[in-house]
Amino acid sequence: MSGADTPMPRVAVVIPAYNEERTITACLDSLRRQTYAGPLEVIVVDDGSTDATAARVAAFPEVRRLAGAGRGPSLARNQGVEATQAEIIAFTDADCICDPGWVEALVGVLERPTYVGAGGDQQCPPDESRYGRQVQGFLKAVGFVGSYVRNSRDETPTEHNPTRN
Repeated sequence: MSGADTPMPRVAVVIPAYNEERTITACLDSLRRQTYAGPLEVIVVDDGSTDATAARVAAFPEVRRLAGAGRGPSLARNQGVEATQAEIIAFTDADCICDPGWVEALVGVLERPTYVGAGGDQQCPPDESRYGRQVQGFLKAVGFVGSYVRNSRDETPTEHNPTRN
């Protein structure tokens, strides 16, 4: 995709959101801190929220907010994909905090000709409850849904890639 004399690919991060006023600000803040040097578009598809989600998103003028039809996260993701012309689409959820190098790492993998998709690991946020950390530890220990949760950064095939990268 991008080489020494070609521009870096445009990346769109699509986030479905429904009543996420509690978490969307931290998610969008984490996307502001991305180290990716190429063009980055953030699209929030507000899927019929009745709380202050829209107001929280409006505090980020660089973020594009689309009104969803209240039909669920899958269709909201599709709506976000249809609204962009980016070469690479990344998904995350509104309650996720993305590592600063997340987009850069995904693009690095997707620039290889043999890869068509990439995903990341799920980790608990710093303020997670003790119970939440125990659940996360259990899911990693049992390999929830096969390869749903990874314990390493190995490049291995997967049958499922969660959207909450």
